[in-house]
Amino acid sequence: MRKISLILGLSLALLFGVGCTTGMDYIDYNNAIVDHFNPTLDAVEVSADTYDVSVPDTVYEDSTIDLVAMESAYTELKEKIDYISSDLLLLESQNKEQETAVRTALTDYYTKGTVYVTGYREMIDYYTGDFGSDLDQVAILDEKLYNAYNDLVDSHNALVDVLELF
Repeated sequence: MRKISLILGLSLALLFGVGCTTGMDYIDYNNAIVDHFNPTLDAVEVSADTYDVSVPDTVYEDSTIDLVAMESAYTELKEKIDYISSDLLLLESQNKEQETAVRTALTDYYTKGTVYVTGYREMIDYYTGDFGSDLDQVAILDEKLYNAYNDLVDSHNALVDVLELF
C-alpha cells in the first residue's frame, strides 16, 4: 500500500511539477504556421501569374481565356486558404500571447484570402459565360481582384511581422 501511495505521489508530483501544458512550444508553433503559410503564398502567386497569363491585357468579344489554368490555380488556392480556418487557426501555443497575436493576424489573412478567392471565382465565372456581351465588367472585376490581391499581400506582410516577434 505504501508503495502504491509513493508511486501515485511521485506520478502526481511529476505531472504537476513538470506542468501539464497544452500546445506547442513557440518555435514549433511558428514552424507549423510557416510550413503551411509558405505554400499558401505560393498558391496566391501562382493564381496571380496564371491570371496575368490567361487573360489578355485588353479583352475583346472574341478573346480566348485559358479557363483550365485559372480553374486549376483556383482549386489549389481555395484548398490552401480553407486549410487556414480548418486547421491552422486551431493550433495552440504554450505561449498564449503568441497564439493570440498570430491568430489575430492569421484570421485577417484568412478573411482577405477568402475575398481574393471569391474575386478569383467571380472572374472565372464571368469568363465562363458570355463575357463579350458586357465588356465593362472586365475592368470592374479586374480592379476588384487587384485590390483583393494587394490587401492579401499586405496581410501576409503583417503576419510575417507578427511571427518574427516570437
